[in-house]
Amino acid sequence: MKRNLAILTLIGLLLMPTILLAAVIETPPATPPVTTLQNIVDIMDKVGKWIFAIVFALAIIFILVAAFQFLTAAGSPERIASARQMLVFALVAVAVAVVAWGLPTLVKTLLGTTV
Repeated sequence: MKRNLAILTLIGLLLMPTILLAAVIETPPATPPVTTLQNIVDIMDKVGKWIFAIVFALAIIFILVAAFQFLTAAGSPERIASARQMLVFALVAVAVAVVAWGLPTLVKTLLGTTV
């Protein structure tokens, strides 16, 4: 019984690539090329939103790490200075994230496009 199960398992494993390769793989429709100013603005909008999300998440993490360093500094001037510097950099990152979030809107306004 165990031998038959082992043989069936081996046959199944050997046939697995054939079964998987028989699946029909559909290619997604091709994206149209960037042809208009609106397409460029849309791409800038998407990139700006991604930059905002990533930088903002990293800034929150660094703010938490800086707070932890403040709490565990135990009066050490070097560690307090390091935590303060990390907090300043995190706040600069938040400012960059806000600019990345608002830049596409500013470009849309200046170019007069509507979305």
